[in-house]
Amino acid sequence: MVNSGKEWRFMDDKERISADFNMRFPLSKCLDFASKHHKGQLYGSKPYMYHLKKVSDVALDCDYIDESILMSCLLHDIIEDTEITYEDVKENFGEEVAEIVYCVTDELGRNRKERKSKTYKKIRNNPKSIVVKLCDRISNITESMGNDNYNLKLMKMYLDEHNEFVNGISTDINDDSLDLTTKVWIKYYTVIEDLEKEFKKLDNILKEGGI
Repeated sequence: MVNSGKEWRFMDDKERISADFNMRFPLSKCLDFASKHHKGQLYGSKPYMYHLKKVSDVALDCDYIDESILMSCLLHDIIEDTEITYEDVKENFGEEVAEIVYCVTDELGRNRKERKSKTYKKIRNNPKSIVVKLCDRISNITESMGNDNYNLKLMKMYLDEHNEFVNGISTDINDDSLDLTTKVWIKYYTVIEDLEKEFKKLDNILKEGGI
């Protein structure tokens, strides 16, 4: 199993946030906003804020300090999973953040494949939304492999979806997009390699009769 890593660095203590990351008011406001509107929702057995902070920490680990990206990481599920609308996000956090969050919000569809296909078309046209979606996927894969949340079903789903996911959100290469997304793509492929190694290890155990 892969250790899911250190605790999030987006701590609830606003003084620590300000001291450690020199964060301005909008990020603190995002934390409060997300916490209020995701209240009562769970990520596995943990409060949903755990996931949102983990996604934000992936962005920080990839050296993203762009405020709109970090804000969008915290808000990436707010339209999809709460009563909050695009206009609410735009009014509170500006049009750029609203657009990023809109792009990563799942479209309606008859099944997961159709929903994702429709959503990927939005994501690929907004480089910052590519960053946020990759941070989200990295966090989800890492958590599914962690000691506390080890989940073979989810791990298999992410591996099975890998090619379609990559092809779906990959945009035509240009200097601006490449400069912005390279770091998180490298991180994503590292996590996918870890996932493939985990399945190879499990396969060897099965062949040896260890399970």
